Amino acid sequence: MREVMVGLLGVAGHRVQAGANGLDALRLLGEHRFDAALFDLDLPGVDGLRLARMVRKRPGDAALLPLVAVTANASAGIEAQCREAGFDAFVRKPAGPDALQAALQAALARRRAAPPGDAP
Repeated sequence: MREVMVGLLGVAGHRVQAGANGLDALRLLGEHRFDAALFDLDLPGVDGLRLARMVRKRPGDAALLPLVAVTANASAGIEAQCREAGFDAFVRKPAGPDALQAALQAALARRRAAPPGDAP
């Protein structure tokens, strides 16, 4: 599924880097500056909810990074859990290009609207 997301985002004109798992995503965040991040909730090693909490606790700009949760989880409370973990937007799989773009735009808008220094 990672390859599908990378392909959809690339076709939409985004430059994409994909980590193999949650720890790899943390490494990438430490090495590069990103405009936004999409985290699958079902990542090996460190799941997306835990990863979002870890990112929000990081010092500097990483704590303000727009985060999008991506999941196939259909449970009623999952969206609230994502907001609580620090995600700015949410998209369910299978997500098409329009849904991904809308989630990215929502996450970017939410971060721009947040007061300076505000990390969820």
